[in-house]
Amino acid sequence: MSSFLDNCSSYLFRNKHILFLIFLLPPLLWLGIIYLGSLLVFLFHSLFYLDGFTGKIVYKISLSTITELFTSAANIDILIRTVVLAAFVSIGAALIGFPIAYYMAKFTSPKMKIFFYLAIMLPLWSSYLVRVYSWKLILAKEGIINWFFYKTTFELATRSRFINSCNWWTISINFLYWNVLSFYLYLASIYDFTYSSFVRESSKFFNKC
Repeated sequence: MSSFLDNCSSYLFRNKHILFLIFLLPPLLWLGIIYLGSLLVFLFHSLFYLDGFTGKIVYKISLSTITELFTSAANIDILIRTVVLAAFVSIGAALIGFPIAYYMAKFTSPKMKIFFYLAIMLPLWSSYLVRVYSWKLILAKEGIINWFFYKTTFELATRSRFINSCNWWTISINFLYWNVLSFYLYLASIYDFTYSSFVRESSKFFNKC
């Protein structure tokens, strides 16, 4: 048994591309079967349609459901609002996350970087649903922020606009962590490269002098 394992180890050491494929295969299978498989099942079910009288699914191939998706006024309104919300969430998370990442990469000390890392990543340890519902409760019509608006002199229109923006803010906050970390890693690599290049060129100049 030990000789067999030694032979396998030697073979994998000589053929590292096979070892790479072995490590890569489990996540690819998970992604392909669980994630893409679920999407394909969902897409396949869209080829069926609902009986207008009983409301049950009729398991016959038809494009009526897909046609209704792009012809029904209610569905078109949902599609437009979804695309607009996704665009505003992407822009909002980038506008909030980039200054934080820029400050982390350029101005903070190593100790402060650890603090920012913890402050950004700690919420990720909680469930996505917990974060969403927590923000929904805080920003809800009966939430503490809206209660503060009612106790102050804010106009009703201002409060209504705030309530309508709660969904945008809730989703933006949940994607803010990924934006900050992505921007920070990119900016940190730029500044590290620029600083090392500056030191290298400066040392060459002073050595020539």
